[in-house]
Parts: sequence; C-alpha cells; structure tokens
Amino acid sequence: MKRILYLRLAFLCSILLGTVQGQETSKISTEVVGQEEIKIISRNQENEEVTSNSLLNSIQTYKPHGKFGFFLIGGYSFGLNDHTSATGKYIENDEEASNNFYLKYARVNGAFQITPKIKANLLLNLADFQREDLSRRVLEIASVTYAHDKAFNVKVGQFRPYFGIEDTYGIANHKSYTWSNAYSVMGNSQWQSFQMGVSIYGDLNENNIPIKYYLNAYNGNGKNRITDNDSNKNLSSRLVLTAIPGVEIGANYAFAKHLEEDVNAAAFDFKTSHGLSSQLALNTEFSYAFGHNIGDAIRQGITNEFIDDYKFRGWYFIPELVLAMNSPHIQSLELSCRYESLYTNLEEDKNKRTTITPMIGMNIGNNFKTSLVVIIDQYDKEQPTNGLMDTTWMQLQLQFNY
Repeated sequence: MKRILYLRLAFLCSILLGTVQGQETSKISTEVVGQEEIKIISRNQENEEVTSNSLLNSIQTYKPHGKFGFFLIGGYSFGLNDHTSATGKYIENDEEASNNFYLKYARVNGAFQITPKIKANLLLNLADFQREDLSRRVLEIASVTYAHDKAFNVKVGQFRPYFGIEDTYGIANHKSYTWSNAYSVMGNSQWQSFQMGVSIYGDLNENNIPIKYYLNAYNGNGKNRITDNDSNKNLSSRLVLTAIPGVEIGANYAFAKHLEEDVNAAAFDFKTSHGLSSQLALNTEFSYAFGHNIGDAIRQGITNEFIDDYKFRGWYFIPELVLAMNSPHIQSLELSCRYESLYTNLEEDKNKRTTITPMIGMNIGNNFKTSLVVIIDQYDKEQPTNGLMDTTWMQLQLQFNY
C-alpha cells in the first residue's frame, strides 16, 4: 500500500512539473499503479474464494451425528401427619391416598449436531401418558441452535427461555427434589418454563468481559400451542456477572401485555461454589422474584382493570454440601436444605407460605441417585376451604440418567 501511495504522489508531481518526461513517467506510474491495484484485488478475491470454499468444504464433508438419552425420576411418597396426601395436599375424608408410588419424569432426549455450528434438541416426557388429557403435554423441547461462538448463539423453537436461574439448568442438576414454589407461580404465569420463541445469548468472558447475557422473545402461552392467542409477545432478559471466581450474580426482567394491560416480572439471584477441602464442597443458591401473578388472575376470571391486584413475591435460599467418597460404588453424598417464602397475592389476601425442604442424597456412579426428602409446608393463616393448611410429607426419590 505504501508503494501505491508513493507512485500516486510521483504522478501528481509530474503533472505540476509539466515536462514531457514527467508526462511519460506519469503514464508509466499510472500503469504500474493500475497493475498493483489489479494484483491486490485479485489476491483479495482469491483469499475470499479460498475462505468460502474452505467453509463450504467443511460443511459438505461434515458428518452429522447425534445421540439419545433417557432420564427418569420416580419413587415413593407419603404424608407424615393427618389429612396430608401423598402429594402434600391437605385432604379430608381420605379422598386422596396418603401414600403412593409415583413416576414424575420419564424423559427421552435427543441432541443432533447438523453442521459444526448448528444443532437440534428434542425432549419428550413419556410420563405424561399417565394423564387422561394429553393436550399440550409430552413434547417439552424442540429447538434449533446456531452457535457462532461462545459469545453469540441463537436458539429458536420450544425451550426454556432463560429467565431466572432455574431456567438455566435441568431438573437433573437441581440441588433439591423439584422446582421452587416461586418457579411454579412464574411458570403458570408464563414468565418461565417451556415457551415457544427465540433467544439470543452468549458468554463474553473470552473477550475479557465477565458477563453472560440472554435476550428472549416468546409467545407467552406455554408449550405446545399451535398459534399465539394474541399479537403480543413476552420479552425478557438476563444478565449474569462472573467477575468473582466461584460466584455468579444474575438480574432478570420481563414484560408483556395481558388483556392490553402492561404486566411485568423481575428476579435477582446468585450462586456460589467453593471447595472446602479436597473432598468437601459448599454450593449455595439464592433467588428473589416478584411480579404479576397472571396465572392466578386468569383462574379467578379477573379483568384487565384489576390485573395489578394480583402480584406475587417469593424467594428461596439453598445451601448444599457435597462430600466426595473414596468408594468404587458411591461417588458422593449430598446434604441440602431449601428455605422458601412465597406470597402468591400481595394485594387481596396476603398469606405467606413457608416451605422447608431438607434432603440427603447419594450418587451411585455417574447415572444413579437416591434421595430422602422431607417437605414442611406452613401458612400464616390456615384456610381449610382453600386447602391452605400446614402439611408435612416425605419422599424417597430415585433418579436415573443414561
């Protein structure tokens, strides 16, 4: 490039001198410059062709591959006090069993790498076939992801849209026996859980920016809906700060329209992971969420002018100790206790629900886990007519992953 610049300067000087010799030199210079430009353009075209051909060849020679997996959760549950069913509900006159063998998840999952940057995921819960009504069930995830690099990914289809910490991992990696009470409220209000939409997300740590980001747009009707019920979409975002080793701090916000009224939800969370010794680790997780309880408003037939009267607030904290075992059969022991506080309605009937869930688990190899769980539910104001009563029940849970 410097040579081209010098030749162009020489050409301008020759014009100013106005000599015949200068004119001849300028012609030669122009020809040389033109030749150099042609050579540079040709080299750039060759490089572009080589790059595009290499990319095309890599895609053409790539062999798509995939794998299937199976995941199961089931066990035995029973009430520990009077009028408590096997599912933890308050019952009268024995209308439900107080003990029960159960199957909650029988999931078949598939992961398929189509090209080096495109993959598809499928998740089915075969345990849903136990239910009489299969509408909007069985199919949980059906998505395609384009992974440009760690910093930029695009996912479309049906999946969990990364709002709140519990949307970022599956039940197999949970520190307790199931999702939190606040997560259930947000799922019923279509802020969380399986949705149809698109997500753009990435991890910027390789660019020396200690942030993970998630931007989501989805119908807000839950899973397995053929069409949206209105023209509005739920929009949500999640930012995670990873500046401190072993600590992740998340902030979440979502907004939408319900019956043409503005509704929203927000959540803040953190998780930590620290090794206390060569065999003992301490993990913690905290989440605080609040917003419109749309699910409750819909169940009670509330019109749009009263939607602001239905708001929830909930939080939980769960510490977990993991002890690695020097055993050929037992991989590790886990001890956790989740403490939850939830108001399903802050305006109309402020009745706090407190849930304490101690759990001890044992991981046998890499694929099998057994847990003993006690669930203690307490209400500030017991309401027998609504089934809001103090209950205590227990589960022996088995988890298999292959």
